[in-house]
Amino acid sequence: MDEFCKLLNIKHPPLVSLQSAIKISSTTPRQDITSLQELPKFMLDRIMMLDCNSRKFPPFLNPPAQKKIKLSDRLKPKLQKSSDNETVRIHPMDVFLFLFIQCDLIFRQSFITQVSKCQLSIPLITSRHPTHQPTFYLFSLKTLHKDYLKDDIGRSFSVTQEKLPIISFIRVGECGKSQKSELLNQIIGIPQYFFHRNQMGSTENRYFLNGTVELAWLLPGSELRSEVSIKLTQPCMVLNLRGNAWNYSKQLEFITTVSSLIYVFIPINQCSQEFNAQLSDFYSEFSSKTVFVMYVGESLNQTEVEPNPPEFLEDSSDTILFLEKNSLGKDANSLSSSISLNIHNLPHSMISLEDCVPIARRCNIDIDSNELNLSDCQNTVDNTLCKMLKSLPNNQSECKPLAIVKKSMLPLQGDCWLNWAESKRELHKVVNLENQETKKEMDKARLCQLESLETPSSLLVDIINHCRTFRESESNFYLIWNLLRNDFDSLSITHLPPLYEEYKKWHKQSYSTDSHSDLTVEQKKKMQVNNQQNLVLAAKNIAESSFGIEHIFRELGQVFEAHQFGTVSQRYVLESSLDYKYITSFTMIAAKLLIGGHAFEIVDGDVNHIATEWVSCVLESLAYCIGLEKKIFVISILGTQSTGKSTLLNTMFGARFPVSSGRCTRGIFMQLIPIEEELQNRLKYDYLVILDTEGLRAPELSINSSYRRDNELATIAVGLGDVTIINMSGEGHSEVQDILQIIVFALIRMKESYSKPRCVFVHQNVPDAHAHTNLIIARSHLIETLDKTTECAAIQEKKDSFYRRFSDVIDFHPEEEVFYFPGLFEGQPPHNKISTGYSERASMLRQYLLECFSNSSDKQFQTVKKWSRKLQSLWKAVLEENFVFSFRNALEVTSRFELDHRISSWHSNYIKSLNSWKSNSLNELFNADVGILEETWKRLTEELQQEKLTPSIEIASQNKLMEHYFANHVNVEIFSQWKANTELYFTNKRETHLSKMEKEYLMMYELQKINKQVGDKFAKYRKDIVQKVHLLFNELKKEGESLKDESLRDRKFKSIWDEWKSQIEVENTELEDIPNHLQKALLESQIIKFMNVFSIRAALIQNTDCFVAIGKRDFHQLWDSYTQGQSIKQIAYFVLNDNFRRIR
Repeated sequence: MDEFCKLLNIKHPPLVSLQSAIKISSTTPRQDITSLQELPKFMLDRIMMLDCNSRKFPPFLNPPAQKKIKLSDRLKPKLQKSSDNETVRIHPMDVFLFLFIQCDLIFRQSFITQVSKCQLSIPLITSRHPTHQPTFYLFSLKTLHKDYLKDDIGRSFSVTQEKLPIISFIRVGECGKSQKSELLNQIIGIPQYFFHRNQMGSTENRYFLNGTVELAWLLPGSELRSEVSIKLTQPCMVLNLRGNAWNYSKQLEFITTVSSLIYVFIPINQCSQEFNAQLSDFYSEFSSKTVFVMYVGESLNQTEVEPNPPEFLEDSSDTILFLEKNSLGKDANSLSSSISLNIHNLPHSMISLEDCVPIARRCNIDIDSNELNLSDCQNTVDNTLCKMLKSLPNNQSECKPLAIVKKSMLPLQGDCWLNWAESKRELHKVVNLENQETKKEMDKARLCQLESLETPSSLLVDIINHCRTFRESESNFYLIWNLLRNDFDSLSITHLPPLYEEYKKWHKQSYSTDSHSDLTVEQKKKMQVNNQQNLVLAAKNIAESSFGIEHIFRELGQVFEAHQFGTVSQRYVLESSLDYKYITSFTMIAAKLLIGGHAFEIVDGDVNHIATEWVSCVLESLAYCIGLEKKIFVISILGTQSTGKSTLLNTMFGARFPVSSGRCTRGIFMQLIPIEEELQNRLKYDYLVILDTEGLRAPELSINSSYRRDNELATIAVGLGDVTIINMSGEGHSEVQDILQIIVFALIRMKESYSKPRCVFVHQNVPDAHAHTNLIIARSHLIETLDKTTECAAIQEKKDSFYRRFSDVIDFHPEEEVFYFPGLFEGQPPHNKISTGYSERASMLRQYLLECFSNSSDKQFQTVKKWSRKLQSLWKAVLEENFVFSFRNALEVTSRFELDHRISSWHSNYIKSLNSWKSNSLNELFNADVGILEETWKRLTEELQQEKLTPSIEIASQNKLMEHYFANHVNVEIFSQWKANTELYFTNKRETHLSKMEKEYLMMYELQKINKQVGDKFAKYRKDIVQKVHLLFNELKKEGESLKDESLRDRKFKSIWDEWKSQIEVENTELEDIPNHLQKALLESQIIKFMNVFSIRAALIQNTDCFVAIGKRDFHQLWDSYTQGQSIKQIAYFVLNDNFRRIR
């Protein structure tokens, strides 16, 4: 290793970690290199950007004053004189293997994954030095899976766990230019898979390559898309040993032990007796699985000779294959035919790479799992998973075990978290009077979580114990979390295929209902409903069976938030418990993993919510770790489902966002990318933050929920990013045009002021070089539409002086910021690779994004803490926005505004008509004579009942006007979705008003009856009093008493008055407890939901019939909030006394 570093003129570098691999050291992609020192970084950058040509570079480099390096004769590179300076040949595979060996244990897995995506050969066995012991790299392949098509069904397998037959290819002796690797490329169907001698940069000087065993696969389905044809019923592994096999006895022993079939390339001329004897011994031991390959017309001196096979093969024509030199296609067909014939005739022997480990040890080959403390860490993680799976109830169905695991092992992110998130949303949308009840629901959810923490699951206990490694060993810490990530992903991959098969079954049955001719229409409908229900259930099982490391951090986040919510005593109990000893370090652990190159979840995709307390504390810990004053540049991405958003970010920045067909990313994830110090001053920021967003317009979501969810996620992504990539599939803009309109509306409506974001458009699968010119009309139409949306929204919000065009809200330059990408893959599955054109365009976009603000003097980049505050305020604004997110586009928003205005007008006219009718009817009751009062009341009540059944002419006319409005509107398709609700709204309003009128009629009738009774009694008493007074007057006059004697008059009058009062019939009624009566009326009042205490007092004074039944809970909630703890009886006395003052 040191000698190779000297050859490259570099110091022995440290191991390459994920963090150092993704660090940005240059904004421009390197097209060439000028010195030997740049070779490793040049190749690493290209591999991380999925450049399939990463192993190609010119073989001749001209370093200044390069000194000759003394190496052994076998390893010494041939230095050839050029006209200027000395030049050195370095084999590209040596640089590649140097990088592979230099990767640390964790990053090597990511490195291999990138190499596999590029469809390049994967090292299985190699050594750090030609004289060192070789290493079997099993752990590096743990995360690798291969996909293939069989019987039109996509299948996947783990390359380390799947038992497969192995076909090996080796070379013995000096075969000259054997074309072995180039032939294998033809058979596999990938021309660049194995690096061969005819590729640019190839040289005979090899440092690491000789003795390396490379790994490939022959997959079913590839024969349909390859020039050669190998009929396979199952995948096969292919091993390719580089160099003369006789020189690498350990590798050769391993290959002969594990292989089902071995192809041995031998020279056409017989060599020494010793060589022939060695070859004969090899054949006698492995004759059952060995085929020798010889080239006709090949010799070391390049003269054509007749084939002369070894003597022991002269009678074994089946075990020797003659190929023609310089006829690659014909030779590939001959070799593939031989493979097809022999692989089916061999015994059914299969082996997995994991099973090869003891064989490798017997061959004195090291295992990469011996590095660091991998065995101990792997055992720890395996114990965690074992306990988790053993805890499953025995009576549960096997169809969705991971869904059961998530519910039982991670209880805090289940219903409790969902209920809390829904209550949090309601808290920002309901009127203030209901806040207390909503807060109680939130507290109830948190208390439920705290109760769950009293008996934590085995998984949670183990995860919290793993946090201890953060303090003890940083290397073990990263290793354990990486192992957990890999194992959880493998668990999901293992359990998801049966669920997809179940979904496919119900999906097929849902379309085959009509084929059942023996069923009745009713039976077919019932069957259709049943199939649809099962289809929804299968889709739900798939969603719930996705289990990744993000679910673990969600649980830790909920533990953290529940701990923050708890009382002092509850916190003390949790922190003193051994299980939760490291609870306060959760945020620092998440921050460390972020710095280490792992993704972190910002928006929980399962509940579409942000755990703001958890996320803000993690970001605060991140700021503390990287530096409080470090500036960040945020790039987000937005697009519909399955348009390659995660793939684009992974290609540009070497990120680790998961990618596959369908909904992969749920919610929003962030990843931190460091910037090289030399580049920070020019770019004006220190770190890059990239945000990967869930695909929009997912078909598995209902339309209404999809609109709100998508619009909220899109607004967050645009609001948080300095630059947002609008990713589209194809040439059209329609798939994102609607979402952009809603984003514009939302950003204008939000009260908070944000720095103006910027966006660039990316069109995928548009290879035409003239696309930018040809699509100028469509682009202009899009900008025109967005400008109209901006103008409309600004006028609606009375901000038209600030916003006139789309670029006033989101900065966009259509001539510069539209990028067209060719197709992602070249070739057909299963051997398709990332296209070179795609990688090149990704490099150009990356350069533009990194430098787009470097020359801007007014751009102020944010610190992590400032960005965290922006996230919290933006999320609060999103929660409080209860209107625009429910609509598909700006046309629906403006249409709803128009309809609401029209409904208000209709309602006003309707109420005016009803009030006129009510006023006339009440006046008629008030003025009715006593004799016809009851008859009048009954007649008016019957008219009301008739109105309920048959609307009046005025109401019918208005209903007809409404019907005409919906039927003939220019946007009838949009308005038709609200027609039913509008009609129902007016029907309910009409019934409410008519019921109220009926009560008022009854009150007026009762009041008039009481007034008549009081009037009759008043007349009678008046007549009696007048008669008594006249009698008294006459009596006094007869007796001759002086009427001027006041005292006598008073005595006489008092005597008569008392006598008269005793004769009056008084009803025997007890005095009611007026305050309690008033309290009861308040408790039964519905108006309490909408008014504060002073409004209620005014209502009581003005209207005695404002009370209908509601529950006590709502009443107590209102009075507790508005009376500051005063009793209702006190409030009742207050209202009563106020009424007495008014009466006086």
